[in-house]
Amino acid sequence: MRWGLKEAETQGKLKGELKQIASALQEDDNPVILLAKYKE
Repeated sequence: MRWGLKEAETQGKLKGELKQIASALQEDDNPVILLAKYKE
C-alpha cells in the first residue's frame, strides 16, 4: 500500500519535520491523515 505522503517523500516534495515522519513510514504502518497547505 502506498499513500500520497510516502510518494511525495520519495519524489522530494517534502521538507522539515514532515519529511522526517514520511521517511520513517513502513508499508505496514497505519495510514497518516495529512492536512497540507500548498504554496502557489
